[in-house]
Amino acid sequence: MTHNRKSDVEQFIQLYRDIFDSSPDRHMLQVLSDYLLHEELTNGNAHKSSAVEYPILSNRQLKRRKYGEHGSRTTNQAGEVALERASRYGVDGREHRLPVRRSRTYTNVEK
Repeated sequence: MTHNRKSDVEQFIQLYRDIFDSSPDRHMLQVLSDYLLHEELTNGNAHKSSAVEYPILSNRQLKRRKYGEHGSRTTNQAGEVALERASRYGVDGREHRLPVRRSRTYTNVEK
């Protein structure tokens, strides 16, 4: 965010308050916030998660990250593993989910 954008928004809000004697409405604040975050919102870098500390992901990127959907043919991101599946595996590659006790019948018990 450049200093000029921030000062532009502050001047606009002050001028708006001086003229209308109230704060800008929700829609206008949304437009001003989009103006402030223009560089972050229009960042087309496919690897922004590794380049920026707190990236703003598009809906498509978020679905790819959370659910493994929408692979990209133009980049090396063919789709990620859904977080639900990846949450069970540790760094060592072993599955660490809680064991499920199976109910056994009389015929399953060894004599």
